[in-house]
Amino acid sequence: MSMTELDEHQQWEAIKAWWKENGRLIITVVVVVSIAIVGFKYWQSTQKTNAQQASILYDQLLNNAYSSNPSDATLAIIANKLQEDHARTPYASAAALFEAKAAAERGDLQAAQDKLIWVVDHSKDSNLRQIARLRLARVLLAENQPDQALEKLSKVDNETYIPAINLVKGDIFTLKNNKIEAEKAYKEALKGVSSLPNQPMMQYLQMQ
Repeated sequence: MSMTELDEHQQWEAIKAWWKENGRLIITVVVVVSIAIVGFKYWQSTQKTNAQQASILYDQLLNNAYSSNPSDATLAIIANKLQEDHARTPYASAAALFEAKAAAERGDLQAAQDKLIWVVDHSKDSNLRQIARLRLARVLLAENQPDQALEKLSKVDNETYIPAINLVKGDIFTLKNNKIEAEKAYKEALKGVSSLPNQPMMQYLQMQ
């Protein structure tokens, strides 16, 4: 065997030895990475499908809510479907807000509270959570529970709503006959929306 053939033989033996030692690990890594890529693509596809299904259900909910003869039963069925199967989507939280509104309008304040609390606990959207907190405080205020209402406003999910929060606080302190804190809260709310003189909130605050 020539020196060249011997070198090639030694190199081949070295490669076989290296592969014997490391080949299984390499194959495992390739398989894991491949599974991860496929899994991620499946997750993306599932998320897209999930959002599409939720969107369709929410359209059905809106069609019912704004029809000439809306049905609370139909609203509940669609909303529950969204909350059970698509809880992570904003459509589920928006549906719960619709349910809370319907419950409050028929005088079922406990049901309204339950739906608003669901939004606070489950929504990933800070806007929806803050709206739910504001409405929850309003419901508690209607039940003559000003301290509990004030506690619900102690956490701020979205600072954009601070003027609205102060507005509700003003109403809470008014119910508590705390005129000093009520006036302070109304003034803070007024200051927060002073650049929007045509807004309904501004007009309301100016009457306080």
